[in-house]
Order: sequence, then structure tokens, then C-alpha cells
Amino acid sequence: MRENYSLLSKLSSPALAAPVIKADGYGCGVKNILYCLDSENVPLYFVATLNEGIEARAYTTKPIAILNGLLKGAEDEYIQHNLTPICASIDDVKRWQEYDAPYIWQIDTGMNRLGIRYDECDQLLAIHPRKPDIILSHFVSSEMPNDPMNQTQIDRFNIIRDLMITHFGSDIKFSLANSSGIFLPQQPHYDVTRPGLALFGANPTPDQPNPMKRVISYGARILRIDHVKKGESAGYNGTYIFPHDARIATISLGYADGIPRSLSGHLNLYWLDTPCPVRGRISMDLMIVDISHLETNPPEIGDFLELIGPHQTLEDLAERAGTISYEILTSLSKRASVIVI
Repeated sequence: MRENYSLLSKLSSPALAAPVIKADGYGCGVKNILYCLDSENVPLYFVATLNEGIEARAYTTKPIAILNGLLKGAEDEYIQHNLTPICASIDDVKRWQEYDAPYIWQIDTGMNRLGIRYDECDQLLAIHPRKPDIILSHFVSSEMPNDPMNQTQIDRFNIIRDLMITHFGSDIKFSLANSSGIFLPQQPHYDVTRPGLALFGANPTPDQPNPMKRVISYGARILRIDHVKKGESAGYNGTYIFPHDARIATISLGYADGIPRSLSGHLNLYWLDTPCPVRGRISMDLMIVDISHLETNPPEIGDFLELIGPHQTLEDLAERAGTISYEILTSLSKRASVIVI
């Protein structure tokens, strides 16, 4: 992870790279992530919610910004825990004026999700607000470098940047690029970039070789090894019938661990470098894996099969599940044992 952060920092330079560690460090434990990154030259961290910020504050003294706006009625919580609100509406900005504390503005340049609309900035400035520390926006499709929306958002953001510098002076920072945005040919790095999923080894440049180092490995323990006969079934509702006698392993892994049930019949686990197909439905806590073909050096009870690792990436797993790497990573269960190396 430190190597990934170093690469993303170099690519962002002279902008500073500020890690996004929301969703409990993308499912990997915010404490673990801060242990890895806090010794680096990190300018600040981004999380999604106030509760995430309060949890992260226990492990770092560096600035923490809250992406999901300023919660009405909870303003004192931000002050108490030294958290920086990212004001996502004109009302957010108005309410923060009574506090002599840092804040950030979020401008919506096309996502139509959170943020002050790009064409309402004159209304925003009309309330005569204090100068924000950073003004940011979010790309809609930065992982698709040929999407014309990227340039549209950059153009809108540049207009906003010129307007704000004219109004407040040059002592203000701007941020637009997420992980994939860092790699866009336009290099829209401005003053602060916000790498997130790429820190965890996921590919920020789909359809191109992954420039990031693998960070996450996920293994599941074998609880039972047994034989089944031709014609017998696997798991709930007998959706898979064995066409021949087989040797199977029951694995301590299920949809309660964040493995989509939709992967039933479409998932392999790996023993060393050999794929082993999951048979039948994935249940809450268990799955059945066919290991009939592992005649040389077969696994034993207590051994671990690979779910995520050198033979099956986050992207591989997400593609099989018909989803994205973000969902797979953030869904991994907290009941798994986490080992930080």
C-alpha cells in the first residue's frame, strides 16, 4: 500500500495525494490503513460520514474531511473531533459561517449527486462566505478516458477555479481527480488528488495493465473433505448434480462474508495455482468446492484456498459477479481475521 501511495503521489505531483479511506478503509479496517499510511507525507484524509471520521480520528492527528456534507444539528461534533466538513449545499456553507474552523466546498460539475451546482456559484458567493480551504468536485466517468464528460467537467471546474481565485485570491486549493482521474491524459491534478481504490491494488485504468501493486489477499479455510457419488447434489435445493463420483471440500466462506450469492456456479477458488470450481449454491457461511482433480499434493482440512490473490484479482471476482471492485472489497466481512504484514 505504501508503494501504491508513493506511485500515486509521484503521478499527482506537484499536487498532493490525499487518501480516501471511507467505508472502513474500503473494508480493510481504517485502523490498519492508517497504520500503513500515517507515516507517509499525507496532507489529509477523506472519509464519507461523520461516524467514519470520529473512528479515524482515534488513529491519526492529521486533518480528516467528511465527504457526505455537513449534518444538520451535528455541527459541534465536527468541532469536538477536529473534523473538516465538506459543505455540499449553500445551506451547509451558511451554517458553518459561525464556526472559526476549516471547511471545504463541494461543487457538482455533472454528477447530480451531492454538491452545489456549478451554475449556482454566483448565488453561493452572494452570501459572502469565508474562504474555504479546498474546493472539490467529482468525476462522473474518469475510468473511461474517452468519455467526453471528463473534458466537460474539467472545463466547468476551470471556470469555477477562475471565479473563486478572482473572488478570494490565489491562496485556495482545488481538487478533482480520484484514482482514475490521476491517470487521465489531461492530468487534472490541480492542488490535491484523492486516490482511493487504487491504493488497495485495484486497477484505475481498466482495459490496460494494472499499474498498482496487489495489496489484498483473501483465503478461506477447508472445514471438511469428503466424497460424493454420481447423481448426488451439492448444497441448498440441489441445484448442482454431480455427473461422476467426486471429492469435495467444504469451505468456511459464504455470502455473509461478502461473497455474492449470484456467484453460485460461477466461482473458482484456487489451491496453489489450480482453479477449483464451487458447486451448488453459496450459502450464508459455507460453500462446496470440487477438488476431484487435485491428485498431486491435494489440500488437507485446515488448509486455505485462495479467493483473492495472485491467481484471482478483485477485478476477476467483480467481473464474474457482474459488479465492480468497489462492491467486492467493501463487502468483505468484518468477521474475517485480518493480518497486516
